[in-house]
Amino acid sequence: MKMVCISHAESQARERERERERERERERRLIPRVGKITEEEFVEYMLVHMGKATKQDFRRIREEFRKLDFDKNGIIDAQDIDMLHRPPPRGALTTGHGKEDIRNVFAL
Repeated sequence: MKMVCISHAESQARERERERERERERERRLIPRVGKITEEEFVEYMLVHMGKATKQDFRRIREEFRKLDFDKNGIIDAQDIDMLHRPPPRGALTTGHGKEDIRNVFAL
């Protein structure tokens, strides 16, 4: 019985060490070859790592941002918000976003 307990404890210790090594490898992959990450990349990594969000969540958020950034300058500004309030030109494809969408984004 004593050997079974030791064997089980050793097995658990090895598994914990393997998990720590996998975590270190994930962290090494986080930092690009230049050895730097942005604040945005760090926040995304930490939220995924803590289980608060998934990579899919961040893909969807980025897609939503790009839809709202009408002039594609990487910033949602007053001009983009004004575009939400204008009716689309005749025959134009719409983004599917309305006034309520932008209010929800800024209410976060």
